[in-house]
Amino acid sequence: MELLRNLRASTRVLFLYEVTTSRHSRLRTIAERLGMTVQGCSDYAHGLERDGLLAMVDGEYRATKRGVEFLHDRLVDLRSFVERARREMAFIETTAAMAGNTIRNGNHVGLFMEDGVLVAFAGRSSPSSGVAVHDATKGELLAVRSLEGIVALRPGRIISSRRRSEACVA
Repeated sequence: MELLRNLRASTRVLFLYEVTTSRHSRLRTIAERLGMTVQGCSDYAHGLERDGLLAMVDGEYRATKRGVEFLHDRLVDLRSFVERARREMAFIETTAAMAGNTIRNGNHVGLFMEDGVLVAFAGRSSPSSGVAVHDATKGELLAVRSLEGIVALRPGRIISSRRRSEACVA
């Protein structure tokens, strides 16, 4: 996403947003709002004017129709990126784990991956931990909240069965 990688592209969008949402008759006020020098602001204004995105109208800097369309398109692109990134991040607030020992509601638990199953142990430290949501005895399913860290995983291997066409993870 160029808007996030390119400072010039980001500043152009911020400049157009500023003159679209607030009234400005001086570059100094735009520069102050954007945290840049007046000279830098002037350079951006000239570039935006040259590209037909900015005009001086009745003594005020304003985005042109083309400038508003440009701004809108960049904000739509940014929104799409943010929504896609949120979905891909898979933020998990609560997860299920098998109780590895007797666990009481509110116990801090260490989380471990054992034979492909997430297992929670009260009283064992781990790079990944959480808090038990309810009581559970060994072997029962347990809800865990307030998750922190990353579960340590060991690489497995795929074994192919000659008699079957399916593969399984060992």
